[in-house]
Amino acid sequence: MATAPADTPPRSNQYPIPDIMRAWVLGGPEELSLVEKPVPQPGATEVLVRLRARSRIHGDGRRHVTAGS
Repeated sequence: MATAPADTPPRSNQYPIPDIMRAWVLGGPEELSLVEKPVPQPGATEVLVRLRARSRIHGDGRRHVTAGS
């Protein structure tokens, strides 16, 4: 495992990373399911982004977006 140089500031994670996440998974044509999956662990040059928003499209074409839920 690589170590950071001595002059690198320590990392902080204000929000703990959960073990499990919910994700929409496309299985095939017209097959979409909500499943629980392990949260991927980011590599040395990657970031993990938490999204907290959802969108719902009404039958008449109006879109309803909610953030933080």
